[in-house]
Amino acid sequence: MTDTAAPTTATTEAPSFTELVDGVRATFDSGRTRPMQWRRRQLEGLLRLLGERESDLVDAVVADLGRPAIEAFGTEVGHVRLQVRHVLKHFESWAKPT
Repeated sequence: MTDTAAPTTATTEAPSFTELVDGVRATFDSGRTRPMQWRRRQLEGLLRLLGERESDLVDAVVADLGRPAIEAFGTEVGHVRLQVRHVLKHFESWAKPT
């Protein structure tokens, strides 16, 4: 006889907003985010994510907000990509003490 029971999947609850904020705050307080190199790597990672997952991000905006794909790209994904590139271009000069 064959077992036909549906497989079980483990589910986990998402952390609460308070837990998320506490975790981010602890990371900031640890000094991990202070080095410029760390910040640059985070921005470069965001830029890479926007490129690698562009179609998924556009699809999500289309599904959630009902925007046409070209508008979703131009106002969300493409715009953020341009902003990240702009920050990376001026990163060093903006970080200098005045």
